[in-house]
Amino acid sequence: MTIKDQVEQQFEEILSAIETREGKIEFLKKAMKATISKASSILVSLYEESGNYEEAGKLAKSLNDPEKSIALYRQVYAQFLNENKYEEAGRIAYYLGLHEESIQHYEKSEKFQKAAQIAEGLNQFNRAIDYYEKAGWYDEAARLAEETNQKESAKRFFKLQIDELEKEGMIDEACRMAEKLGMINRSIEIYQKGGQFGQAGRLFEMLEKYHEAMASYERGGLFEEARRLAERLNRIPQKQFYELIAQL
Repeated sequence: MTIKDQVEQQFEEILSAIETREGKIEFLKKAMKATISKASSILVSLYEESGNYEEAGKLAKSLNDPEKSIALYRQVYAQFLNENKYEEAGRIAYYLGLHEESIQHYEKSEKFQKAAQIAEGLNQFNRAIDYYEKAGWYDEAARLAEETNQKESAKRFFKLQIDELEKEGMIDEACRMAEKLGMINRSIEIYQKGGQFGQAGRLFEMLEKYHEAMASYERGGLFEEARRLAERLNRIPQKQFYELIAQL
C-alpha cells in the first residue's frame, strides 16, 4: 500500500487529529498535490470559514465550479470596497465582468494605466487616451491617438514622450523618436545637451548646415570629421589645424 493510499484511507481521522485551522489547510494543500480528491472541496470550505474568500474563489474556479467561484469573489469584492481598497476592488470587478466599476475603482486608486487598458478594450478610445495621459504613458496615448486618426493629439503626446525620455536620460531613444517625427532640430538640441556632439554633427550635415556640423564635431573632439568639412568649405587654415590635431 502506498503512502497516498494510507492517507486516503485515514483521511478523515488525520484531518480530525490536526487541531489548528492553519494546520488543516496545510494538510489539505499537500493532499491536493497528491491528488486526493476529498481534499479540494474541504479546503474551499476552510478558506471560506477563515474569511480568505479570494483563495476559496480561486480554488472553486480551478475545480470548475464557476457559480461557487463567482459567489466567493463577490464577497471578496464587497470586502475590498468596505476597506476602501480600490485597486484590489478594480481587479476583482474586472474578473466579475463589472468593467465600468473596475475602471472607476482604478481611477480612484490612481492606477490610470489599468483604467486605460480596460477602456481601450471596451473601444472607449478617447477615454483611454485621457487615462494614458494621466498615467504618463504618452507613448500609448500617442499610439492610440494615431490609430484613431487624431494626428494633432498624437503629435502632442509624442512630444511629451520625447521630453520624458530626455528627463530620464534616455538620449538615443528620445532622439530616434524626434527624428522619426521629423523634429530634427529637437533631436540636435537633445544630443547637444547630452554631449553627443558627433550625432548632433551628423544631423546638422543632414540639414546641410555644414558650419554648425563642423563646430559640433570640433566640440566633440572629432577632428577628422571636422577636417573633412573644413576641406569641403574651403577653410584651409582650419583644415590644416585639424590635420595637425588629428596626428597628436
